[in-house]
Amino acid sequence: MKTQAEIEKAHDQGRVLFRSFNKNVTVNTAAGFAQDLSGLPGNPIAQYFLGAPGEATVMSHSTVNKGLDHGPSISGYRKFIHIIDLMTVTAALAPSTVRLCDYLMCYPYIGMETGLQELVNVQTCPRYAAREGVFIAMIIQFPYIGGATVQLGYTNQDGVAGRLTPVVKLNSSVTAGAIATSAPTLAGVCGDFVPLQCGDYGVQKVDTVEFFTEDVGIVCICLMKPLVSLPIYEVTAPCQYDLWHHFGMLLEIRNDAYLNFILKPAATGIGAITNTIHGNLTTIWEAI
Repeated sequence: MKTQAEIEKAHDQGRVLFRSFNKNVTVNTAAGFAQDLSGLPGNPIAQYFLGAPGEATVMSHSTVNKGLDHGPSISGYRKFIHIIDLMTVTAALAPSTVRLCDYLMCYPYIGMETGLQELVNVQTCPRYAAREGVFIAMIIQFPYIGGATVQLGYTNQDGVAGRLTPVVKLNSSVTAGAIATSAPTLAGVCGDFVPLQCGDYGVQKVDTVEFFTEDVGIVCICLMKPLVSLPIYEVTAPCQYDLWHHFGMLLEIRNDAYLNFILKPAATGIGAITNTIHGNLTTIWEAI
């Protein structure tokens, strides 16, 4: 869709879906530490990165507990997110930022023992080519002490194997679902996504993981396509983002995409079932 008239036509002809979501932030959050919301309760229901340890597992709307409801795959049409409504009633979660991602493939249950671990790649990354901006996130499945250093080997956007990330440090979070490489001030911690070797801008698959210091936790390596980042400003002001008007684009959602959010809070908070990030998605379709 390239014009306002086409968007209005989709609404007029009923090619539109309105769905709500409500994620309960039941874990403790820390200022500046990113938290994956897909493993937390609410709507959509939690998913836990299940699969064989260290083996590539495809994530999709139809196989991994749905994720954010963007509607079914419709043959002969392309799907777009038009509007996202966001709000919270929890003071500790405002202000904060949520990043909408397509979760593509994960390598679950990776132990943090030292030495090179070979990962299994029977399945291939779905929906996006690596050169479309597929990145690596490391998510805590079982909490650890913190401060371990790690390096990943991967195949880049052009199919070149043997590429290596920088050696990065993991944070000291004890919260399951926290992004292991995110922390606002700790030296060596790189952010929400693991940086790639110079010149690379996408990942087809992760081939190896090597911890240089041992720890007691378990992490999941997840390939993601980040789609859009949106702020929540305060508890008294729901935010509505019309992606066409505010960003000059619509987000195309690939068939069977598993969508969920990563939360980056600006304040420390105590987990509770009443801590919520909630809102709505408005999705529209056009004929191919």
